[in-house]
Order: sequence, then structure tokens, then C-alpha cells
Amino acid sequence: MPVFKRKRVCVQTHRQGIATRLRIEAALLPIVFLPVKNERIETDSGMHEMNKLQQLTTFLRENLPELTGKTEFTSEMGEIRFIQAQRDLGLGQYQMFIQKYKAVIKWASFPHKEYDPGYISLLINIWLTEQHGEFRENNQEQEYPTMTVKVNGETAAIVVSLSLSEPVVIREDKNGIVPFDGKRWLLTTPEIWFAENGVVHTPTLSD
Repeated sequence: MPVFKRKRVCVQTHRQGIATRLRIEAALLPIVFLPVKNERIETDSGMHEMNKLQQLTTFLRENLPELTGKTEFTSEMGEIRFIQAQRDLGLGQYQMFIQKYKAVIKWASFPHKEYDPGYISLLINIWLTEQHGEFRENNQEQEYPTMTVKVNGETAAIVVSLSLSEPVVIREDKNGIVPFDGKRWLLTTPEIWFAENGVVHTPTLSD
């Protein structure tokens, strides 16, 4: 019998033939981050999975030197687009659409003489490389980030812009707040069960 192990993964796919894109213009939305070791954050409504921008921000905070982490450092998201990509994921889960947005990360006074700003671009590139499989599954081409550095004496103002995308997935819950298809739903992070080993049966003439 196959043996299954439960894993959390981010499933991102795009339904072929659907080119409809719903675009909304949004003001840049400030996000407050705390350096944490996992990929979940606590809000007033409970524990929630981090989005991609929060994950990237945490990755930068954890890997840049401590001094740079104490400088003024903000992350914002805007120009959000909804890309239709509905899909039944099984296990009571349903992908509604892909959310693609512009992410902006800023340092107001980065100590460029002590730490090469090139570490920022290097770390972001490494993080994006590790996310490449998810972007590919999402059928979303990853655009190259841009970075501007304006030196002002001992410090520099650094702005990084890049696009990120992730699926918006719901799961059935009788107490959910979202009505859809005659049921109630909650936002969730998709779960998939993978078979790690199994038995292959080859038919014979006697079967």
C-alpha cells in the first residue's frame, strides 16, 4: 500500500485558455514586519501563513548584518492584479485566482560604507531562485528586480522593486465567511499529499 506523508506546499497553476485579467489600482500598502523564524504570523484573527513579500522581508532581516536590520526598512505592496485561474485542488480546497503585485522594499539610510549594497541584490536573487519552481507552476514569468542606490554621505537610500505572485486558495468550512458554490469557505494555504513510496502492479495474461 502507498505510504503518504502530509506536506504543506504552495501550489500555483494557471488554467490554459483563460486570459482574462482583472486589474485594480491600489495605493502602496505599508506592511509592518517582525523578524520571525517560521513562515506564519499572528494577527488579531489568529495565525496566518505569510505572503511572499513577508517571507522575502523576513529572509532579508535574518541574513543581513544586525546593524542593517536596525536601519529604517519598509516593505510595501501595490498595483495588485487578479489573474483568473480557478482550479479544484482536492482535499476540500479550491484555487480562485492568482494575485500578482508590485513589491517595493526600501532602506532610508543603509550603511553602504560598512556593507556593500550588492548583498541586498544577491540575497534577493537567491530567494527568487529558491522560489523559481513555484513561479513556474504558476505559469507566471518572474521579472527581474530593479534596485536604485542614492548615496548621501555615510548612508544610502536604497529602493528595490520587483513583482511577486501567489495563489489565493479557499477551503470548505461550515463557519467560513465566504459564500461560494452553495458552501462556506475560508482562506487557506493549499495542502497536497505526496506518495513517497508505493507498489507498482504489472498486469499479466492471467489477470
